[in-house]
Amino acid sequence: MKLVNALKNFHPKSPTFSDSASCTSPDRLTGTDIMAAIGMTESLAKFGMTAFLAKNDVSEEGKFSTVEGLTQYALKIAPKLVRKAAGNKLGYCLIVLSKMTFEDYARSAGSVCQCSACSGKGMLDKKITTTKYSTREAIFPSFSKSQPKRYTNTERDVVETKKVICESCNSKSQLINRCRCKGRARS
Repeated sequence: MKLVNALKNFHPKSPTFSDSASCTSPDRLTGTDIMAAIGMTESLAKFGMTAFLAKNDVSEEGKFSTVEGLTQYALKIAPKLVRKAAGNKLGYCLIVLSKMTFEDYARSAGSVCQCSACSGKGMLDKKITTTKYSTREAIFPSFSKSQPKRYTNTERDVVETKKVICESCNSKSQLINRCRCKGRARS
């Protein structure tokens, strides 16, 4: 039995009522047999089963226990130089590394992540500097009688904040993890 086939029992379909007889073969695996096999596998390799089930979104607490197990393992095997470089923040560093490791393990080509350029908003604030010139009518309104024959154009720089569409996610606020190199073999 493959583990991938066992995932069907965690997300069963709705029952169908029909007049046809179900399979009554004595060699047929039932849900109870599959759950017993998963339980025996988990007793021998708890971390592996928890990581597999967390990867396939069977349980939310499996994700936390997988990251916790990775952190404990990283704490055991962390080299002396890493411990020295991290100093008092070794635990925090190992938690971040464990989260990144699990995300890398659980990631597939179809999974999505939040856009880092716009922080999931889809829009960016861009500062635009424009030079504005004032005309004769703007300086001296038409109702004013004292319009001089000569005047100088005045110019000023105005900085405006404008919302623009994020180019990396195209205003979708999420990125798909599949390759976006368009055939250039670069990430």
